[in-house]
Amino acid sequence: MDQTLTSNQYEIAIIDTPAGFLVGEGLGSENAEVTETANGFSCDCFFAKASYDGQCDHISAVKDRIKSIKSSELEPISQARADFHLSQVAEIDHLIQQNLDSAVEQQKQIDDWLQSETDKLERKKSYYTQSLENWMRLSDFSTKKLVHGQVKLRKQQPELEITDEAALLVANQFVRLIPEKKTIDKSALRKHVVSTGEEVPGVVVHLRDAKFTYTTNNPMGGMKNGIG
Repeated sequence: MDQTLTSNQYEIAIIDTPAGFLVGEGLGSENAEVTETANGFSCDCFFAKASYDGQCDHISAVKDRIKSIKSSELEPISQARADFHLSQVAEIDHLIQQNLDSAVEQQKQIDDWLQSETDKLERKKSYYTQSLENWMRLSDFSTKKLVHGQVKLRKQQPELEITDEAALLVANQFVRLIPEKKTIDKSALRKHVVSTGEEVPGVVVHLRDAKFTYTTNNPMGGMKNGIG
């Protein structure tokens, strides 16, 4: 809130700042910054620094302003004034809502832009990672260290598709008991299929290619990722 007060026949403008108050010209000096401390108010003007008690007209003006505000807060206002204040509240609420709506719209535009840019970069990255994966497979590498990082082909467990659960439940070998329910023990089933290669009734085994992963020597601390 800006306020103009008269002190010692000078007109003084007082403006709130994050640090305190900016007191305007009219006292023979430039604008002065008045701040509140544990011991009261302090001012950075020449007069405050030169005075024995650190006081000046800037500080007096700020004190007068605060005293004036406190006095006005205690005075009852008329209904017309109350209605005006309510209209100001409504206007402020409207401005706040406008800012919120604007922020939401701008955030949507930012999100759309980010998604578009990310999609383009992901497509570009996909070209390079697919090229690296093909190179690894054709060269029969499982791990390869390069100048800018490391690439790997990591073996994956086969994926089991259970097509006949009833057939598996008959064989207790692949069954584990849950209170009041029998369920397939997929861990035991996978271990058996991988170690023996047996075709278990009710199960289709999908062998999976080794998974390609890469690690880059990123200046931000390194980046590890997997593809597929």
